[in-house]
Amino acid sequence: MDWLKQHRGFLIIVVLAATLFGNGIWAYKEFVRAESYFALGARLMIERGEWLAPHAPDEQVLNKPPLTYWLIGLSYKIFGASYGAARMPSMLAALLTLGVVYSLGF
Repeated sequence: MDWLKQHRGFLIIVVLAATLFGNGIWAYKEFVRAESYFALGARLMIERGEWLAPHAPDEQVLNKPPLTYWLIGLSYKIFGASYGAARMPSMLAALLTLGVVYSLGF
């Protein structure tokens, strides 16, 4: 209980950020910029079962590190392939970044 009192401001910021980020990931029904690139790569990775070397539709090996594709693929496995599921790993990374920045400053 003492921990909650001590970190109340941080918890309010995290809840507010999660609400704003969480609402936004489901709101937009089309991808912007690089989102489509990562979402399609993750979807193809799941469909083909190629988790170690993700490929684009034209069969070229994707030139980005695979962690983003793996996280989006895992999100697709849990929530199903959707716009929000593709954006979920980015939202969680943003919340994790809030925690890291807070812990560095505290």
